[in-house]
Amino acid sequence: PMPRHLCYFIFMSKAPTKNGTGQLKLRRLGIDTYRENVAYLHRDCEVYRAEGFQVLAKIEISANGSTILALLNVVDDEKIVAPGELGLSEQAFAQIGLDEATLVSIAHAEPPASMEAVRNKIAGKRLSAEDFTAITRDIVENRFSKMELAAFLVASGQTGLDRDEVLYLTQAMTNTGARL
Repeated sequence: PMPRHLCYFIFMSKAPTKNGTGQLKLRRLGIDTYRENVAYLHRDCEVYRAEGFQVLAKIEISANGSTILALLNVVDDEKIVAPGELGLSEQAFAQIGLDEATLVSIAHAEPPASMEAVRNKIAGKRLSAEDFTAITRDIVENRFSKMELAAFLVASGQTGLDRDEVLYLTQAMTNTGARL
């Protein structure tokens, strides 16, 4: 079977939206989602219906070399987002760094590679330094949703971190963050 992101790009080249390009016009919505990338599509958007996106699914938004991940919300009011538009929260709009009305493509986002390590921690397994580095990198790159981040924190709290895991997590945080 073909990966979903390749199917999407094949779809985009064959099934144009109302603006005729298979892409959506970017729209800044002025909604503060407190550090969460959130995207908004109209329920009647052809891309939304054809691709089978679901509310709160993670999508990948890209154009002109910029790519971000965002959680998807669906609206029914064309005053908020028209069917040929993709609305972005303030956080997402700032992060993608594109002008309003830029044509963007959307696709189903792949889960972060480090989610397997999070699942292992949920199962009570001990994580390696590489696991913590991968998790921390994905968090810094905004690849984790708030729910996925919460799952990691809850798993770490419930199963606990041994002495080495505390060291690995601390090292991963200092290696991916800003240092003073």
